[in-house]
Amino acid sequence: MLSIVCALACEARPLISHFGLRLNPLSSSFSLYESDAIRLIISGVGKIHTATAIGYLHGFKGNLAHSAWLNVGIAGHATLPLGTGLLAHQIIDQASQQRYYPTFVMDRPVSTTTIWTVDKPETTFATDGIYEMEASAFWAAASRFSTAELIHCYKVISDNRTQSFTALKPQQVEEWITLQIPHLEHIINSLQTLSQRLQALELPEEELIPFLTRWHFTITQQHTLKRLLQRWKASFPLHTRELWNDQLRAFTKSRHVLSYLEEILGTHV
Repeated sequence: MLSIVCALACEARPLISHFGLRLNPLSSSFSLYESDAIRLIISGVGKIHTATAIGYLHGFKGNLAHSAWLNVGIAGHATLPLGTGLLAHQIIDQASQQRYYPTFVMDRPVSTTTIWTVDKPETTFATDGIYEMEASAFWAAASRFSTAELIHCYKVISDNRTQSFTALKPQQVEEWITLQIPHLEHIINSLQTLSQRLQALELPEEELIPFLTRWHFTITQQHTLKRLLQRWKASFPLHTRELWNDQLRAFTKSRHVLSYLEEILGTHV
């Protein structure tokens, strides 16, 4: 299952039409559209609305293990042409400076960039990143239900220093998103394939035993360990990298084991 989150109806309409999504009449708090493989929720603008919509969707529909999440919307940049599509390789919340790092194990049909999530529309564009108002909340909320490889943000440039966001029209946004459908379809297909693969690789409890026997992990650490080991199996499916090596065995504390796994997986992008 793949869940798409859009802030605006004009961002969502091309996707609803292309993928044949149907309105769920039982969803009263948010507009929710579905097919057998995709669900799309229109959150409203801003971090609070986005996080609330993701929590609502999870509670309303449930969440299969290793479900994929995709945020699609518009963003501003200093100089990029309107209609340019980009994926995020880093997301920074401007207010808190919290940073998130989407992980790529799929082909990227477009360039990647840093997303700055801001609390009000950006007009100065002080960095070379793109600016919008939902991505950090999307990533923080979705990461409670899935892993980094399955959570991505796709943004389409809608304004820059010469063309203000105040001139935006819904029809323009729909046209820009429609032009990105081939790229979005590629990303969605890749995420669905990876989601199915990770479900098939669901980690048996017995694979945790060597770790739990050698080191003491708290309950929270055990959940983190399981997610990291699942990611390891996805990243190195043909055992191209040995997990149980001398460096791992030398660690005496569980937190060092987790840090080691996170470091290795963080560099495998």
